[in-house]
Amino acid sequence: MRVLIVDDHPMIVEAVGIAIETLRPDVQRDSVSSVEALEQLEGVAPDLILLDMSLPGASGLDALTRVLKRWPQALVVIFSATDDSGSIRRALTAGAKGFIPKTSPHAVLIDALRLVLDGGTYIPPDILEDIVSPQAIRSHARSGIGLETNDYPMSSRQSGHEPPLSSRQRQIVELLAKGMTTKEICRELGISQNTVKTHVASIFRSLGVKNRAQVVAVTQAWLLSQQSR
Repeated sequence: MRVLIVDDHPMIVEAVGIAIETLRPDVQRDSVSSVEALEQLEGVAPDLILLDMSLPGASGLDALTRVLKRWPQALVVIFSATDDSGSIRRALTAGAKGFIPKTSPHAVLIDALRLVLDGGTYIPPDILEDIVSPQAIRSHARSGIGLETNDYPMSSRQSGHEPPLSSRQRQIVELLAKGMTTKEICRELGISQNTVKTHVASIFRSLGVKNRAQVVAVTQAWLLSQQSR
């Protein structure tokens, strides 16, 4: 897996690079300090791009737009010192798969990237309520259907109102339905507690629920609706 770090701070690049190498045994990391340098890169396209949005020669979403134009299939995660809800919403709507504040501990960085690689979208937990509209959450909690893109930019629009979960998150929902604890899920799937907790938080967010019982109820309601069709 090829990972590209786009940041103009050498110390950050080195620290983040060392952390990223723990993601998978086959990680190959590269780095550039500007969008211009990035656009001159040749060779195999990166699978994952960690992008600073405050780069020389590119402001705001310009860098993200140019990166996605060059590599539309890459998973682009914003790694920024700016973490206000407006910036995060705009980045996610523009195509970013996650937004990680630079103040995040390395453990959070790694768990967030694992979530993205598993098909999810990472958003800092402390600003979730500013990203998801309360109306969407209340409506979803009542009906048990998937949130629409306009209400929740992290989720792609789902055909048939299928709950917007990645394959890993579906595994976790199944284990939650069996009554497994976080530690038991860790052992069953071979992942860390932080990774499980990150996935569970993302599941809550995607389904618009507040606890594990509601996760199971919403998922079962959707399955029943499919069987009745």
